[in-house]
Amino acid sequence: MLPSDVWKRFARALGVGDSELHDIQVRDRDPEEQRYQMLRAWWRKTDEPTFLILWEKAAALQRLQLARALCRVASSCDPDSPSSPMSDIEASFGGKQ
Repeated sequence: MLPSDVWKRFARALGVGDSELHDIQVRDRDPEEQRYQMLRAWWRKTDEPTFLILWEKAAALQRLQLARALCRVASSCDPDSPSSPMSDIEASFGGKQ
């Protein structure tokens, strides 16, 4: 299950474009169906779609969310600072999302 506020970031990390996501949302109103169609779109456009790719992207997204939450807690942490731990985590995820 992908939370509703995360699935689009996950889709973008997998290479599913914004226009495809928009089309999916317009065509399918059911959130579960939207997520399913997003995975189908990724599967069709990927040379070697594997569970490992999904797992790695999901784990990277979880690390990114955790780091953002920790930075919000730490008052001295500016998430946009180049020296922030966020910059390393975002780089491993493929840039800011």
